[in-house]
Amino acid sequence: ATQLYTEGWEQGITVGLVGALYDKAVTVQSALGLPAAGPDGNAVLAFEDGKLLDTVAYTTLNVDGGKVVKLPSTDKRYTLTLTGNTGAMKGAFTPFWSNPGTALPAFNGVILQKGANKGGWGHFISNRQHDLDPQSGSVTLGAQP
Repeated sequence: ATQLYTEGWEQGITVGLVGALYDKAVTVQSALGLPAAGPDGNAVLAFEDGKLLDTVAYTTLNVDGGKVVKLPSTDKRYTLTLTGNTGAMKGAFTPFWSNPGTALPAFNGVILQKGANKGGWGHFISNRQHDLDPQSGSVTLGAQP
């Protein structure tokens, strides 16, 4: 396996942590404060950093209750699975970088239902072919602007 962050951090790093009690009785759509599902989608799934040149954002999706509905349903650029009982989210996405790996990079995250950071938050690891120094990036799920 490839070691991550081979150069390390000479001065160390500061990492923030945010959390909230999760209520599985609340739908993911309600937890994220999303409007009703519509023909143009009600959510945005976005990826940043992790050797991406620009933000990769998918806006043609609806979160309807706890289900993800792609627009169109044949869109293969990403997968997104929401687990309402635990608040977990996971999937994979098309990164649009040079030398892509044979598999789409996977991501994992959680849904925060409360507070200023309400939304879906997670991470992925870059997987360009022959890249011996992959990096992590962030994934967010929330309402369209």
